[in-house]
Parts: sequence; C-alpha cells; structure tokens
Amino acid sequence: MTIFTNQIKALRAVIGAILVFLPALGSAGDQIQLDDLLTPDELLQELDAPSNAQVAPPEEPFREETQISPHAATPDGTFIDPSLAEPTEDVLSILDSPEAARFPVVLSVNTAASGRTAQVLYAFVGGREHMRVMVSTGREQWEVSASGRRYFTSTARAGLYQPTRVVQRHYSKTWKTWLKWMVFFNGGVGLHATSFDHYDELGRRASGGCVRQREEHAAELFRIVTEAGNGLVPRLRNLAFSYQANGEPKLQQGPRTLIQVRRLED
Repeated sequence: MTIFTNQIKALRAVIGAILVFLPALGSAGDQIQLDDLLTPDELLQELDAPSNAQVAPPEEPFREETQISPHAATPDGTFIDPSLAEPTEDVLSILDSPEAARFPVVLSVNTAASGRTAQVLYAFVGGREHMRVMVSTGREQWEVSASGRRYFTSTARAGLYQPTRVVQRHYSKTWKTWLKWMVFFNGGVGLHATSFDHYDELGRRASGGCVRQREEHAAELFRIVTEAGNGLVPRLRNLAFSYQANGEPKLQQGPRTLIQVRRLED
C-alpha cells in the first residue's frame, strides 16, 4: 500500500509540473514567473471570502521614518521627496482642467519603465502638491499565479480612474501576510503598502499589477482618499471625462478622488 501511495504522489507531482509549464507553449515573447500567488481578480475574491481574522498573526510593527529621511513627512505634513523630479506639464495640465478642479484629491502615477517621472506618484490636495514618492507598478509581462491562472502583470491603461473600493487592512491566507491601506481603482489592481523587504524594489516595475508604496506613504494616501469621501463629480467613461451634448461635463455621485495613470518615458 505504501509503494502504491508513493507512486500516486509521484504521478501527481509530474502532472502538476506539466500543468505549470503548459502556458509556456504560448507566444515566444511570453515570460513566465511563479513569484505572485494571486492575480488581481483572485485578490478580490479573497477579500470577499468569510473573515479569517482568527487565523491572522499579529501585525508587524510600523517602521516609522525619522524627520531626516526623504521618505518622512515634512513639518507641514506633506510627503515630498526632493530627490524626485517635480511634476511635469502633462501632470500639472490635468489640475488646470475645470473637470479635475471638482476633485479635491488628484493622484498621478507614471507606470513607465524609465524617465524622469517613471515610477513616481504625485498626490495633490486642493490643487497643492501633497505627495511625491516612489512606487512600484506592474512588471508588464505574462505570468502564472499559484492557482495556474495566466495573466499580464499590468497596472492599468493610461487614462483616468476613480477609487472603486478601499480596504484598510486584510490578512491574506494565501500570502500569509497583512495587506494594508488598499485603494482599488482597476478591478483587483490598487494602491497599497508593500512589506519592508520590498522597499528596495520601489522605483522600478516589480509588482504583480498593483501600485506598491512604503507603508507611511500608503497610509497617508489612504487617509486623504477616504477623507475626500464621495460627492457630485464629473463622470468618467472610457478612461476620460464624459460630456453632454452642450459640452458640459456629465456629473454623478462618486468618489471625490481622481486617479491619472500615465505611461510616459519623459
């Protein structure tokens, strides 16, 4: 019986290996990695699953930066890293539009692989720059999650978005870690805090699709988005503002945060 059981286990292992490598039969440019355990859609499914707080370990202590760090808040409460490029004209132009002026919080993130503002997030509150921080967006390649689902690790197409869901903290049984300060805006893709051991990846494409940030930055972004709340704002359609026949913007009740995704190697 033991020999038969071992043979069954060996056969399952072989079949599992075959299933993992089947996606490699796709196009020649496909790149397969197995370091992401969930696709963005699977993350949403896990969030909607019954509470798993009873299996969650204590959260890791918050690693607070000192005032001498470029990542820390300045005395006026902003998070502006002076080593990063100032907002460019294409970022500032969105703020000058009357439609964007209806949003008290405007975020702009560049998902490009290189350039002055690549992998930088800018946040504006009331038209004034509030954050200028490094992030890490999707790797932009075909990959396979642990469940075997094949997906392209892209953050989002260039255009305008609004938050669709916010989650302050969630313990992932799949990742065996706490996910915190999540602001979703494109299905299962969102802005959130990354763990300390991934801080050295900020500034380059390294995620499975989400926009990773340092914890203190993600917490501050979560705060300004949730404090902005909901209200009467311009409607978005096809990643742009939607207009009436008379040229006036269509309005609707929704989140008062506008998210601009750029893909520009400036």
